[in-house]
Amino acid sequence: VDLAQAYPSLKADGYTITPAQAKAGAARIEAEGLADRVTVYERDSTKDVFPNRYDVALGVEVTCHIEDKDDLFRNLTSALKPDGQILLMDFVAHLRGAIVDPKVSVYIPTADQWVDLVSRHGLAIDETVDLSTQISNAMDDPDCEENIRGLPPVLRDSWRNWTNNAVAIERGWVGYRLFRLRRTTELT
Repeated sequence: VDLAQAYPSLKADGYTITPAQAKAGAARIEAEGLADRVTVYERDSTKDVFPNRYDVALGVEVTCHIEDKDDLFRNLTSALKPDGQILLMDFVAHLRGAIVDPKVSVYIPTADQWVDLVSRHGLAIDETVDLSTQISNAMDDPDCEENIRGLPPVLRDSWRNWTNNAVAIERGWVGYRLFRLRRTTELT
């Protein structure tokens, strides 16, 4: 919504598997008068075909929650125009292997796994930017337990999760990166 407000020629479609997010997004889009250019769907980006072809796809901390990244990237690349790009903000595991915890829907690939994944889907990594320090500093809360006292359980869990992310970044277990990916036919 913010991007559509800033760029009047922008047309956008968004997917979420969370009904409440889809409903809240639709309400905000309507309230901002953007319904002719912006739509949020309650759909699964790993399997539901996107309604258009896009110059750019944007994902913010999405891939780390998707187990089947091949289905995600297959669907995303099929929705990109030939010179399309994917911009991601997400985590990279710095351990011996991926971080996988289905109980909390976390599936974080290593750097090598990221490279293999995007190359399999005809994407080149044009740029990555390591924002680990900045993100860790923004999420750091040494008084987390005191600050979450009295909050509803879902907010306590979310806040605690952000604080734990800061610890994981500080200890070098994960990094936080921006990725600029480009569709290419140059890969073999």
